[in-house]
Amino acid sequence: SLVREMNMKPDLTRIWTKGRSIGAGLWGATQRPAMVPLEMYDQAQHLFLANIKDKRSQDRFGEIAGVDPELVVSVVRALPKYHWLYIRQEEGVMCVVGP
Repeated sequence: SLVREMNMKPDLTRIWTKGRSIGAGLWGATQRPAMVPLEMYDQAQHLFLANIKDKRSQDRFGEIAGVDPELVVSVVRALPKYHWLYIRQEEGVMCVVGP
C-alpha cells in the first residue's frame, strides 16, 4: 500500500537501491510478489517465500537473482502451511524453514 496508495515508490526505491551505501536498510513484506517494484526483492539479501499457486506470482520468481526459477516454483508449490523457502541471494543458496 505504501507504493500504490501513498505514492512512495520513488522514496522506497531510493532506499532499496542506495541505502546500503549510506548504512540504511529497509524491511519489506508483501502477501505475494505482484504489484510491487522489482527493487523490493531484486536488492534483497534475504527472501522468504510461502506456498503460492498463482501463476502470475510464480512468474515473478524468474526475476530473483542467483537461483533457478523453475526450482523455486517447484519447491514453493510443495511447501506445507507455515513453511517458507528461504533464499539468500548473494550466495544463491536456499533452504526450507518451518515451525
